[in-house]
Amino acid sequence: PNEKKLHYEMGRRIDPAIFQDVIFYGPLSKYMMEGAASLFPPGHLFWFDQKNDLVDRAKYLIEPATLVLVKASRSMRLEEIVESIQVRNAR
Repeated sequence: PNEKKLHYEMGRRIDPAIFQDVIFYGPLSKYMMEGAASLFPPGHLFWFDQKNDLVDRAKYLIEPATLVLVKASRSMRLEEIVESIQVRNAR
């Protein structure tokens, strides 16, 4: 299957009634964001190609008691992002 189309279709299934903001990371996730774009109001979808930029944005979006879903292939090593966000929010 076409990876770009598959990611786009996954984005079409992200429910704005469940997720207030969505942060995307990596080249294929850009297509997922495009799929979600017609469902979300402007300013609630964010795409990054650098982990540090993602962490900088996330620290403003994530408040105490915020539920965060992290989904990616293992090769993306998103545990680095989770750890960075945890350290910043612990301060």
